[in-house]
Amino acid sequence: MIEKIKKSFKNISYITTFIVTLIGLYTFFMHEYAQRFGIENDNLQILNVDFKPSISFFDQKSGFYGDCVVVVTVKNFGNKTIRLTSGVIKIEGNQILDSQCSGIGIKTLNKNPKKSAVIKIDPGDEKKIQFSRHISFKSIIHYLSKNDLTKVPVVKISDEYFLQDIRMEEYMEKKFSNSLIHIKLYTNYKKIIKDHTVDFIDSGKTLNSDGKIHYNSFLADLVAIKQGLLKYGFQ
Repeated sequence: MIEKIKKSFKNISYITTFIVTLIGLYTFFMHEYAQRFGIENDNLQILNVDFKPSISFFDQKSGFYGDCVVVVTVKNFGNKTIRLTSGVIKIEGNQILDSQCSGIGIKTLNKNPKKSAVIKIDPGDEKKIQFSRHISFKSIIHYLSKNDLTKVPVVKISDEYFLQDIRMEEYMEKKFSNSLIHIKLYTNYKKIIKDHTVDFIDSGKTLNSDGKIHYNSFLADLVAIKQGLLKYGFQ
């Protein structure tokens, strides 16, 4: 009887050792994978996606005619500092949104880490970051020209403009209903840390932190440009 108990304990010991070894191997390979290829970090969250128009948006002579930059607000919910070293946006489903222009800046992520800004996000911090690749909204200028933007009311809240009328937002959702914007953020050298896809038809409510596109502030900026209220931004 005692021998059987000893044998049972010995078997349990073997099984425990085997399980501990498996856990160790799994931890090691996950660490190596993360070091080599990167791994998504749920502590880094995209709160919203905005489009910021060029001041020259309505100027057909400008190289930035109809152009916008994509601006995302991100927050670090973790307890360790995160450094973003590059970023990529890709438009899927509607090629009319493609632009040939790009830009640089202290808060601008490039797909090439050697040309990109490095953005530090401390625990609990929120940061607005933008991407070097522009997108084009030339296709909506005809629609905007049919609406007298000089008479559209806008509200300014904390240096941001907002529309009270949502009809133009509804137009944007219908116009780009078959489009997606794919956002990738990287840390270290091309190691993925966040992969986020947004549907153009599924826009978020103003001031919500839902990870969606916010058309309202973008359209309000266009109105403000037309009314001469907004006079700064990329050219």
